[in-house]
Amino acid sequence: ETRERQKDHKVLQSDVKRLAEEAQSMQTLRRQAEEGLREQIYMTLQRLEQAQETMLKQDSEIKASVGELSSWLSTESATRKAACEQLQKELQQDAAAKEELVSVANKGMQRVTAKVEDLRSALREESVEREELRSRVEQQAVQTREALDELRSCSERREADLVERVNQVVEAQRQELQGSKAKHLQLQEAFEELRRALLAASLERRNGEEG
Repeated sequence: ETRERQKDHKVLQSDVKRLAEEAQSMQTLRRQAEEGLREQIYMTLQRLEQAQETMLKQDSEIKASVGELSSWLSTESATRKAACEQLQKELQQDAAAKEELVSVANKGMQRVTAKVEDLRSALREESVEREELRSRVEQQAVQTREALDELRSCSERREADLVERVNQVVEAQRQELQGSKAKHLQLQEAFEELRRALLAASLERRNGEEG
């Protein structure tokens, strides 16, 4: 029994020693784990601090960029507003100029239309006057032809009368010429008178035909 107790005691001591060794090993592992955890926590905290610093730096840069962007937007907005106002002003000036041009063109068209109407009226009046003049000229031509015909007829009648009278005078003078020289002289005078009458009648007829 004593041997068994000693044996149990040895086993117990062995177990206690093993347990102590395991406990020490566990404590060492725990210490190492705690040190590793601390190191990880430290590294994590460092990374967090670096990330925070980076974020703060990025925030500063973003704020600066936002400020610059806001300033640029304000400047751009003012520039665009001024450009829009200038463009609107130019458009209004252009529209006013176009309206003025349209007004001038309309007035010009009205003047041209009035002149065209006046010209048409003058042309109509001139056409009427030409037609009346042509009618008067034709009427005068008809009257002139009638007068020429009448003058020619009168000339022919007068010429026939003169020829008949000349024949009568010649016959009378011929008969009287046989009786005396005085009658011969009278006959010569009658011939001369006849010649002048025939020449005058011929000239009158020619003037009537040329007229």
